[in-house]
Amino acid sequence: MSGLEYRFPPLTEEEKERGRRRFLNARRSNAARYFRNAESLRQDVVEEMEQTGATAESLAEKSGESPETVRFLADHGYAPVGATMRILTALGIKPANLPRECVTCRLEDR
Repeated sequence: MSGLEYRFPPLTEEEKERGRRRFLNARRSNAARYFRNAESLRQDVVEEMEQTGATAESLAEKSGESPETVRFLADHGYAPVGATMRILTALGIKPANLPRECVTCRLEDR
């Protein structure tokens, strides 16, 4: 029976790349993230931007927010709730909560 053994053909470069992307996405946790405070939110946003190679301009385009709002969130860790949610969604972050500063933030006051 060993003569009837089936061998898979070698993978193409496209198949290898698709498998690599699936592997990387599978390793990323799909659980919602809990933020202790604005600093932990800021750190996660900056870390995710570095990992994905996203810039403030590209995130602004994806989320529909201004680049200034994206930079404010990355610098301070808070922005108005709606803006924060749109930016986190564009980054692929699912929040379990938002810091108190997001609820009371109005960007006109900065």
